[in-house]
Amino acid sequence: MLEHKKQMDELLEFKDFLSNFDFNNLNIDDNYIMNNLREPIKEFAGSANVGDNSTENYILKNILKKFFEVSGRSNNISTSFFNTKNGKCSLCNQDTDVFSNRAYIFPFERKIDSIQKEENRLRFCKKCGFTLYSAMGYLYAKNNLLFFFDSENLYNIEKMSIPIKSELRDPSNLNRIKGKLALNTYYTNETIFTIMFEFAKYLERHNLINDYKTFLNDVRLYIASSSAEGQLYKYYSIEGNVLEKIIEFYIRLISEGREFLKNTKNDKIKESPENLFFKGFFNNLSINKGKLEENNRLREKFISELLNLKVDFITLNEIIMERNKMKEKVVVPYYYKKVIKIFLEVNNLEKEKFEKINNLGYSLGMNMKGTNLENYVWDIFRARGIEQFYQALVELQGKLKKPIDLRPINEYEKNWREVKSILINGILNAIYGGREDDK
Repeated sequence: MLEHKKQMDELLEFKDFLSNFDFNNLNIDDNYIMNNLREPIKEFAGSANVGDNSTENYILKNILKKFFEVSGRSNNISTSFFNTKNGKCSLCNQDTDVFSNRAYIFPFERKIDSIQKEENRLRFCKKCGFTLYSAMGYLYAKNNLLFFFDSENLYNIEKMSIPIKSELRDPSNLNRIKGKLALNTYYTNETIFTIMFEFAKYLERHNLINDYKTFLNDVRLYIASSSAEGQLYKYYSIEGNVLEKIIEFYIRLISEGREFLKNTKNDKIKESPENLFFKGFFNNLSINKGKLEENNRLREKFISELLNLKVDFITLNEIIMERNKMKEKVVVPYYYKKVIKIFLEVNNLEKEKFEKINNLGYSLGMNMKGTNLENYVWDIFRARGIEQFYQALVELQGKLKKPIDLRPINEYEKNWREVKSILINGILNAIYGGREDDK
């Protein structure tokens, strides 16, 4: 709470500073660069790790190399800005003295020495280059993931940093996100997805949701991931409208999880209200195969589509069938129907289709439960065409000796693979159950 108040006070000071700041007339010359060279690194890596007397060589080899690709021939930082020749700045497009980009200046340019020639790199004038370099103060790291928020409004960038600087970053290593999050992640998308959930929890806890809704649409999230050696191999951005929907999804999970816990009589649930639905569902999307990389592969694929505001029911079904095959204690993730419905509602997707097919699957599952037909889901799962799919359902109807209402299947048969996936998930949810009232 004290850290939050401190950050809010600093935000007000920053707002006053911006009102009197004329960036266009700021003279970023050699003296300015030398006098301020360490400031962005202090903010990024922590002032405890970077002192005023830390040499450039020390900073390069012991700090920047942990996060960025740094040439073994590099001995100082300032040379990057001063080794110039006449050319066109890649950012402002002016003809002036420019220098070649380095990873610690703009980390989102991929460079492979054996493929990309030096003359083909991005080039910046001193003003644009040092501005990009200074943005390191807003660059955050988690494992081999780097990310930052961008907006034309600097005040919005500062506001997006408050939850991270107040609670999410490691106080001993300032711009690294702390170790323990709601999910144990391996891949890029599941990591940023979990970080943003922690971000949303902070907003909800401090009653900041309505305030942030006013500008989230104007913010973009940039993400880059690298190998253990620091070589960037993937980068992309998430637009503000997507961030807004994802955070709205999280807030619904938190509020409805809290309401669910208030009304439930299940004393075995020990999870906190704000984590209940998120952890109950997403923690049970991994598959215990031994290595975290393989355990989380399908969850990463599923979450990647959520970040595109889509539900990949086919991958979700693959996860659930794998968990069934592995005889996991929890086959269908807890709160399956609740979480999916919330996401569909927030993003105005086909909730009615999901409900119709899921309800049919759940009804079939209740009839199959406790009989020798429980494993018949594999026959449905193995159907490789729409005719095989219908044939499997007709055979199930004969085995159950009960008619199956195929109208929901007929209505959406154009996307029969997705229909099959939703149906099977509903069947397994009935057979193996999730949490109370998750029908």
